[in-house]
This record gives sequence, structure tokens and C-alpha cells, in this order.
Amino acid sequence: MYHLFLALQCVGIILFAVEICFVLFQRESKLKTLLLLFCISGLINCIGYFCEMRAGTLNEAMLAVKFTYLGKPFIILTLFLYAMELCHIKVPIWLVATLTGFQTFLVGVVFTCDMHSLYYKNIKFSFDGLFPHMVVTHGIIYGLFMIEVFLLFGFAMVVCIRFFIETKQKSEKLQAFLMFMTFFVGGLSYAVFLSRVTKGYDTTALAYLFGGIFICVTTLKYHLYDVVCLGKEHALQHIENGVIVTDTIGNIIYSNQLSEKILADISEAGEKNPFSWLVQNGKQGNEMHIGNRVYMVNNHDVIETKMKCGDVYIISDITKEYKMKLASASTEALVEEKKEEVL
Repeated sequence: MYHLFLALQCVGIILFAVEICFVLFQRESKLKTLLLLFCISGLINCIGYFCEMRAGTLNEAMLAVKFTYLGKPFIILTLFLYAMELCHIKVPIWLVATLTGFQTFLVGVVFTCDMHSLYYKNIKFSFDGLFPHMVVTHGIIYGLFMIEVFLLFGFAMVVCIRFFIETKQKSEKLQAFLMFMTFFVGGLSYAVFLSRVTKGYDTTALAYLFGGIFICVTTLKYHLYDVVCLGKEHALQHIENGVIVTDTIGNIIYSNQLSEKILADISEAGEKNPFSWLVQNGKQGNEMHIGNRVYMVNNHDVIETKMKCGDVYIISDITKEYKMKLASASTEALVEEKKEEVL
């Protein structure tokens, strides 16, 4: 039995690693980000628990547990946020920040658990059961963690049931069902582990493995991407203006097709750093003659919660207006010339 559970941990490590590689090449979206964070947390948890199962001393087991908790608390968080996003429930920023802070606090508490009894107390190492393992009495912080887990899992299951009932599409009903099963299996695994009937084996590790499979099915099979993000990207790629977004130190983090073409044309014209040339002309308010087109650049700060996060450069094609201005100026000059001839 021990070797079977050990093999399952190896399968989990491989599965989460493959999922991470696959997700990295998917289109950007909130669901993709949450899935990636879930897979990373799950991979850390699998590696840590594999090491814990192989530990032969208390020190080795404790070190493995600490490594495991670099991922374990964040599996709960990312799983919950993923379900909320899937079921179109907006989670307040303050709640996300609070949960993130608590999960981070748990990591710190576990890493210092040999200095206090808030999380573990009466830590021992037993050679009984399926394999050598730690035997502990849980402290008050562990109790709070379990309360958080069951509250989040319970709320998520209610949300999934409600979404299952309200949605009319069969694909969304299946997604809601798989998410419900993810939380149900997760909650059940915690209950089984706390009952100590598994003789040292942490059933939550197996539950997270199944959770990863369920989430991959819902995300990859049904192409669950953020429709808003996709819509914005589609609009930006097809508008008549070039758009370039930079971070606070000037690195380009997004550019649409038109802006990439303009930068390529500037480079072909002999400019070694086309973006810097474009920005400089934008600051000076210059009209930029690139090939047979004329452009102007406007810069806007990206502000979030009163803090500058980057810049947006809008490149407008003013060729038509420029030609009209030239024609108007030519007409005015001709009129003035005629007046002088009359006089």
C-alpha cells in the first residue's frame, strides 16, 4: 500500500508539471492565471509530501512538511478563486487580500512551528501505520485553518450548485458539476484525514491530484478564457490606432499589430531604437513621417489605486488630416497670391 501511495505522488508530480507546461502556452486570462497558480501550488505540495513519505527521521519529515506548506495553503485559495471566476461571482478585493494574507501567515507559522505550539504541539515521529510519519496534536491556528477550509469549500459547493441550476448550457452544467466534485472530494479528504483512519497517509494529497484533473478538464476542454480580456484584445488588434503598453521602467508589455508594423517601419528607416524615437517625438508633439503615412503619438499614464503602473502610447494615423491641412494651406496661399496680383 505504501508503494502505491508513493507512486500516486510521483504521478501527481508529473501531472502537475505537465499541466504547468501546457497552461503556459494558453491564451492569457484570469482563469489561466488561477489554474497556473493552482498547478504550481499543487506541484510543491506533491513534491513536499513525497519527501515526507520518504523521510526516516523527525527532522527530515519536519523539513518536508515545511516545504509542503509553501504550496498547500495556496491550493485552497486558488481553487476557491477559480470556482468563483468560473461561476461569475465577483470576489471583493479586500477578501482576496485577507485570504492571501492569512495563507501567507500560515506558511510563516508552520516554518516556525518548532518555536511555538500554535500550529503543531507534541510533535513525535512514529514508525507505526503504513509508513513512518509525524504524529502531532494540532494547535489553535491549525483549527482556524480547518474552519477556513470547510467554510470556503462549503460556500464554493453552494455556488457551484446554484450555477448548475441557473445555467442553461450543458457544457456549463458539466463544468459546475466537476467543480462541485473537486470541492466535495477535497472536503471529504480533510474529514477522513482528521479522523486518523488512514494510519498516517494524508488523503488531501490525493484529493488535490483529482482536483487538478477536474480543473484541467474544465479549462482546457471547454476553452474557459476570460471573455472580457479576449474582447479587449480583439478590439485592440483591430482598431485603427497603434497601441503600446509599457511598465513603469519603460519595458513594452503589450503592443497590437499596427504598432508592431509602425515600429518595424521606423526600424527599416534606419532608427536603431524605434520605440525610443517614437516616444521622444511624442513628448515633443512632432508629426512623424513614416513611409507614406503621418502619425502622432499621445501618452497616457496607467493609474491604479492612485499609483502609476505604466504608460499607454496611442499612435494615431493623421495622414488624411495632414494632407487636408496641406491642401488648405496651399489653397490659402493661392488665394493670397491672387489678391496680390489684383492689387
